[in-house]
Amino acid sequence: CPVITHHDFARPFCTISLASEQAVYLGQLIRPVPSPDPGSNGLGGYDAATEIGLAPGSLLVLQGNGADVCQHCTPPVTMGRVSITLRRIRPAISKQIKEAGSL
Repeated sequence: CPVITHHDFARPFCTISLASEQAVYLGQLIRPVPSPDPGSNGLGGYDAATEIGLAPGSLLVLQGNGADVCQHCTPPVTMGRVSITLRRIRPAISKQIKEAGSL
């Protein structure tokens, strides 16, 4: 499902793609597209402004408008996929969490 990563997370954030080439969709508004297969009962993909194929071992870095304005999502997988997303919480938010935990 298309998302904009919450602003509690610092920019940039990164996704490492492993195992197989899979797509990532980016756009200001991403819409789900139903599967053309009537028996599938599922999602066929997404309608988005940009589709990027992430080859195994590639790194996608999102910052600026790519992280703050654009939605991003991954379509249903077509083969084995391993995707690791690295994010860190902004220092001010981390401090708030620590302070709330000490009450």
